[in-house]
Amino acid sequence: HGDESVADALADISAARVDRQINEMRAIEAARKQIKMGEYGVCGDCGESIRFERLLAYPTAVRCVDCQQQHEKTHASENTPSI
Repeated sequence: HGDESVADALADISAARVDRQINEMRAIEAARKQIKMGEYGVCGDCGESIRFERLLAYPTAVRCVDCQQQHEKTHASENTPSI
């Protein structure tokens, strides 16, 4: 049973890694589309420019820092299982 548990855990980790990579590729493609449309670096929520430092650290950012913080507060429990 121990070997099965390890195998299941490794499969879960692999699946999570693939999901993360797919999400990263989607974010990169969305950023490329924004560049083509001349909309790269514009916050999708407030319409203000996303600071260069944020884009340098996180090139696929779609929100400015303030809007991202608000988004995280508002949607903090979406990916958390509830009772």
